[in-house]
Amino acid sequence: MSQDGTPCDTAPPTNHSPATAATAATAATTTPPHPTRSNWRRSWWLYHHALRQFGWVGCDDGSMDADGPNALPAPDRPVDPTPRHTADLPATPTRDRTIPATAWIEAPATLLALGDELGGPRGHEPGAVAGHAASFLRRVGPWLLWRAGPPRGGDACHWAAHEDDLARQHTFRLRPDGTGEGVGPSGAVSTTFRSWKEDLRDHD
Repeated sequence: MSQDGTPCDTAPPTNHSPATAATAATAATTTPPHPTRSNWRRSWWLYHHALRQFGWVGCDDGSMDADGPNALPAPDRPVDPTPRHTADLPATPTRDRTIPATAWIEAPATLLALGDELGGPRGHEPGAVAGHAASFLRRVGPWLLWRAGPPRGGDACHWAAHEDDLARQHTFRLRPDGTGEGVGPSGAVSTTFRSWKEDLRDHD
């Protein structure tokens, strides 16, 4: 027993009032969560988004990329004139060379005409190493994605056709100020290249 008469083994009084319990419950629910996979994904996206803002890494438009030691900006990728059939077109972007529409054996006339109109990754600039034809970007599911004209800062057109039916074609026009418009497989009008490409992705 202590000098004030309280037994030595008695614990200090605990306040179990409703207000205290509510405060404890609130603290438990507001405790910062442990990092999850979605948190890391968001951090990774924010990191790459920041890099794109400074032009250090690019998107599927092929304007600037940093995948591998031989990666080059789209306008600086030399033309690879090797003839290719549809089945030979790669699934992912080629970062070190340009595949021109003139090398695609089954290239539809509409795609070749876009190249005549808008040129290659540097437009119609004389002596451009990337050539003056529409260039292959990548596959998006069953869709073959090409672009005529520069990736940014000029008139351009993204063109896509279905690998099993090249008559199924869709385009997205890009203006020099970065705005654009196109219709995808769903029939919806897209005003951004991203949403138009997602329309391709979501429709076989």
